[in-house]
Amino acid sequence: MKTSSLFKFMIVFPIIVIGLVTLFPTTSAHAASSPLGGIPQSNYCDPGWEYVIYSQQANTHIPVTPPYADYNGTPSNASAQLSASTTGTVSLSTTAGVTVDANAIFASLKASFSVTISLSVSTTIGNNININIPPYTTGYGQYGVWALTTTGHYYYRTSSCNITYDQGTITVYAPENPGWKTWLG
Repeated sequence: MKTSSLFKFMIVFPIIVIGLVTLFPTTSAHAASSPLGGIPQSNYCDPGWEYVIYSQQANTHIPVTPPYADYNGTPSNASAQLSASTTGTVSLSTTAGVTVDANAIFASLKASFSVTISLSVSTTIGNNININIPPYTTGYGQYGVWALTTTGHYYYRTSSCNITYDQGTITVYAPENPGWKTWLG
């Protein structure tokens, strides 16, 4: 009699536990619907690369031309016109020599900032700028692309919500628009 009661308990108890788990599933903050029939599962995340932005720095100028210079050797202010003589393309890039999923980073930046960024921006030959140069001073200019500059954490999240291939903190340069950087020296 004891064996049959123990046998019934061993069969009925797991069925009750399975029934309760089915009725009251758990969820987590990172959980998403499983691709297997849309069944919510507590340990499922959409797998992929993620870039979590920590901060935005001042925009960075990425040159495509050498610096141009014009010296004003007069006792009066002078104006100089600089003209780009080469063209180039600047693409989304990072520091630390990390190969990245540009689309994942681009999506994170677009969701975080109201700016026009691109995966790449090209410059044109013949773009001009006029600069004012004080007496006995050299005016400099360099044509290139201004880039949104951010720092963040880059990693891969698996479908079981684990972080793998953690690349740590990286700096990202996302091209915005072509333009000049000028200075006096």
